[in-house]
Amino acid sequence: MKFLILIATAACFTASVASADSVSASGCVIPDRISYPKHQQAGGVSSNGLLKSIYNLTRAEAVLSAGSCSCQLLHPSWDFVPAEYEKLFGDLAPNMNPPAWLDEYNRKSRDTLNKAVKLCGKQGVY
Repeated sequence: MKFLILIATAACFTASVASADSVSASGCVIPDRISYPKHQQAGGVSSNGLLKSIYNLTRAEAVLSAGSCSCQLLHPSWDFVPAEYEKLFGDLAPNMNPPAWLDEYNRKSRDTLNKAVKLCGKQGVY
């Protein structure tokens, strides 16, 4: 039964905006983000926040690994996020207390993104 619920929730991802992608101040195309319905949670935490953490950590690690910034690295497609979400967070019950590693994951995502944004800013990519 739990497996069927996970499959059903994976199909709930939607683009948050139906319009064309946005463009940053430096001319980068910013793809529309995906989202779960507002009520969706994993481990007592908003699933949309977790989606954003996955996206931010992955793109920041790509920028830092390359040692340089490009629009493609800083603003990749969100296509990889649903599978990563299910891999990392799919087993967390919606209303359970968040596991300790979840705070660390979110903190790592923020800290890594801050480093990447600083590097990108020095290179004129926003």
